[in-house]
Amino acid sequence: MSANQDIYFDPFLKKNEGDTAVPSDAQFLCGFVLGLSIDNVPESAYVRHTETHCELWIESEYCRGVAVAVPKTSSVTPSPSVLMDLHFRSIIGYAWPESFEKAGLMTEAEYTAIINTIKAEREAAREAAQKNRTEIIDFAEELGLHPRPTGGGPNQWAANCPGTNHHLFIVSSTSSFGCGYCCRKGGPDELRTFVEDRRKRDEERRNQP
Repeated sequence: MSANQDIYFDPFLKKNEGDTAVPSDAQFLCGFVLGLSIDNVPESAYVRHTETHCELWIESEYCRGVAVAVPKTSSVTPSPSVLMDLHFRSIIGYAWPESFEKAGLMTEAEYTAIINTIKAEREAAREAAQKNRTEIIDFAEELGLHPRPTGGGPNQWAANCPGTNHHLFIVSSTSSFGCGYCCRKGGPDELRTFVEDRRKRDEERRNQP
């Protein structure tokens, strides 16, 4: 939604200041487990209302801080469910909310409804992406990059970045790819060159004495 441009996001609390405590006027929303690629982390969510914003605070054993803040002038109604929905959508691709642990202002049924809605939307996007499959997706497959829909939209795909352990991203509607880590982007020709460069580099490394 366009109103999201007015909303503050810090999904992994990189902007939090040291050991900032959850404010005493924040209300406990729920406890849940966040699934990361290397671990599962128990987290607690809190809602806090200031004069200007409605804030979602997230706390774990590692850090705590404001993950989402919606201005009270925003067209987005900042209910607890909306705040959690915004937060979960901002972390998907890097983490996934797992089991519900403890109820506060939010019940387990409300938590589960948010997760199920996001799951259904992402599955629909994956199905749409398969129907919108274009030449660059077939090309990436021929190059052995194993492209697959991300679920983020009907034209959004991920593929293996050649010679690395991370992903590159493909937009099928524009026949373009990009890898922020490697600072490479372009169309099908650039993708082929990228793969050839990496394979040549890897071969040279293998042949080193």
